[in-house]
Amino acid sequence: MVDPKEFALQAVEVLNRALGEDHEAIAELFNKRVPCNEALAKDSTIQVLQHRSDSYVRDMLFNGYDAGGYTLGVLGLINGIIGIQPDGWGYLCAIYNIDCPNDGPIEGFLTEEQAKGLTTKDKCPTCGDRLEVGELIRFEVE
Repeated sequence: MVDPKEFALQAVEVLNRALGEDHEAIAELFNKRVPCNEALAKDSTIQVLQHRSDSYVRDMLFNGYDAGGYTLGVLGLINGIIGIQPDGWGYLCAIYNIDCPNDGPIEGFLTEEQAKGLTTKDKCPTCGDRLEVGELIRFEVE
């Protein structure tokens, strides 16, 4: 039997290599989500996103999807192939920049200490607007 964590580490190596070879293609592929049904959403290992009307993720990334509906991305499907951890989450995660909607990546104008822990739920410390998901940086094993 294949150890899921070892499988995930191999997958991350391939994904990061692919991202380095053609960032635009891999980022576009992994940023895409498609509507899926409840049966797929209830799968024991595949990770999907349920959209809520109050969800900042829905507002920031996936405008146009119905509240209460589900969407699937490539990462959720790959996590389904590898398996899930005891906490119910997949092994793989995608790491993105966090951007100010006016000034771009916060790493460009905040110190590392100022940027630490900021998410899209937060407001930009300089302009006050809500932060956004930026560019795909890399893949990691959780």
